[in-house]
Amino acid sequence: MVSQDQTVTHRPVRNGEIDVSGNTSRRTLLVGLDAATWAVAEPLVAAGELPNLTSLVDEGTSGELRSTTPPMTPLAWTTMASGANPGKHGIYDFVTQDRADYSIRPTSYSRMARPTVWDVFDAEDVSVGVVNYPMVSPPHEVDEFFISGFPTPRDSRLAYPDAVQDYLDEVDYRVHPAVEPGDGATVYYEDVLDLSETQCEVSIELLERYDPDVLVSVFMAIDWIQHYLWDETIEGENAVERCYRDMDAILGRLLDAVGDDWNVAVVSDHGARPIAGEVHLNSLLAEWGVLTRDSTDPSLAERIRDRLVTAVYSAGKRLPEPAKRRLRSLADESTLNEMREAAGLHQLDMHREVDWPETEAFAYGNMGRVFCNRSGLYPEGAVTNENYEAIRDDLIERFESLSHPETGEPLVQTVHRGETVYHGDRADEGADLVVVPHDWRYMLSGDFGESWFDPDPDRDADHDPNGLFVLAGDDVPSGTVDADIADVAPTLLALHGLPLIAGMDGSVLDEALVGEASADLPTVSVESLQTGESVRPEDAGNVEERLEDLGYL
Repeated sequence: MVSQDQTVTHRPVRNGEIDVSGNTSRRTLLVGLDAATWAVAEPLVAAGELPNLTSLVDEGTSGELRSTTPPMTPLAWTTMASGANPGKHGIYDFVTQDRADYSIRPTSYSRMARPTVWDVFDAEDVSVGVVNYPMVSPPHEVDEFFISGFPTPRDSRLAYPDAVQDYLDEVDYRVHPAVEPGDGATVYYEDVLDLSETQCEVSIELLERYDPDVLVSVFMAIDWIQHYLWDETIEGENAVERCYRDMDAILGRLLDAVGDDWNVAVVSDHGARPIAGEVHLNSLLAEWGVLTRDSTDPSLAERIRDRLVTAVYSAGKRLPEPAKRRLRSLADESTLNEMREAAGLHQLDMHREVDWPETEAFAYGNMGRVFCNRSGLYPEGAVTNENYEAIRDDLIERFESLSHPETGEPLVQTVHRGETVYHGDRADEGADLVVVPHDWRYMLSGDFGESWFDPDPDRDADHDPNGLFVLAGDDVPSGTVDADIADVAPTLLALHGLPLIAGMDGSVLDEALVGEASADLPTVSVESLQTGESVRPEDAGNVEERLEDLGYL
């Protein structure tokens, strides 16, 4: 894949002719199905159970969409929108760290350092409507409308303009389920489906009101159902397969709403597969002796208290959502934080759990991100420039030799050095090592656990890098193509004959557009396009609740 750091760009083609000007007569629907995978969809397509997706596959171009490293919602959807790797856009996880004091907090979209496709649409007078795009909060001010997605803070502004926010309030629009898997598989499934159907209705209503040239709507249902109901049945049907069928019906409603003259893209940010356990990376690093927990020796009473608090806190996480809300209303935030810290299970309190001058490596966040406590970067860094590579070499060897404590099977497939997967002005904010689980069958969490390996995690399934890509319409030939997630943005811009953003890592998928090989499109500079705004500080606690409820903290 060619990096477009300077002038290596592409131009769309149509009927063998190079299209040199923006084509605002073209209209595009992009449907995001978070975590959708061909591993589930393909057998259902073959069985004729996904008629709307099947029609798009038959008419257009489809294939696998390779996700980011690691394959996770925050960086994947941001890469899809910007065409840039996390080393350029700066979004790596749901949480980020303040290196000045090691504290961890929810990621703010203000960290976004790259423009997106909707910035180009706005600059080129192509109207766009976006519904439920992850991580973008507050909503981006575009022509015509924008609705923020997960994990937008509770009770914060979801939509731009105000008229859309008023409409969302009228229809009781939500970005997160009102119940949890622990409330029962059927109850959870029906609530997720209700949320998704409301989002579909909102998308169609706003399409009719504002008539945008581009409509983007991202649905989280498949991701949530795969995480928690992989092996569950709903009325005799496998919950995951049923979810794909229900989402195909929603796709059909959107196709009917836009009509036959629209180009249509269906994309997912990553795939999923069932898992067989969870590794608590900080507990593992402590066992290896490269992370030291606070050496203060607690009294017997304190140890008993901490064990009781851990049990209560763990039980509380499994309570139904209404009970959780009731407890949160009764307990002040300082009490809840004390419980989390005593339990030693909350990532946002990790900086108080570690003896930093005695720690060489640590993890935080999700999906195998490991950091070295480097002097010069951290105030109590224990890793010098001279021993940095030796420590990384040792950690890589340890991880790649790690085996299941009971079966002896390997737990790790490979380990990437950060600089091999990230490049750009924000690459130094990425992990020093990214650990990839063996066959994507294990969660690798940046936290402490009661032991370093948990054979029975809260989730049934987790992410893998194999998403899906379908593009159909009058401007798209029939065929197959495997793409990188960074290719979606430049291809979408090329489809409309618009300039690409300078420095994009993705390439236009020529084989997904009608005509011969494409020539260069002009580029637009990063500086000339508007980027994101900051999440209000007072919303941070609500973001934490949403991330914790879904198992990201």
